[in-house]
Amino acid sequence: MFELLALFAVLFVGGLLLVAFIAAGIVLKTVFHVIFFPIKILLLPLLLIGLVIKLAVLLAVAGIVIAVIIPLAILALIFAAPFVLVAALT
Repeated sequence: MFELLALFAVLFVGGLLLVAFIAAGIVLKTVFHVIFFPIKILLLPLLLIGLVIKLAVLLAVAGIVIAVIIPLAILALIFAAPFVLVAALT
């Protein structure tokens, strides 16, 4: 009977330790959120500026690629048109 009581005591202490670790983790998470929130608020404008610059560069590169591909496609059509017509007639 004493062994069963000792087993339940050990399980109870283990459960208390588990709850204590979970509570400590939640407290640490909350503390880090509270500590880093002002830093996050300060860095959001910098992230926004970076995002705007990134989008501007992406649009510029896309415009350059399209500006190069369209004339090349037109040239390819001009040079390929006679061969396509001959192939369609034969």
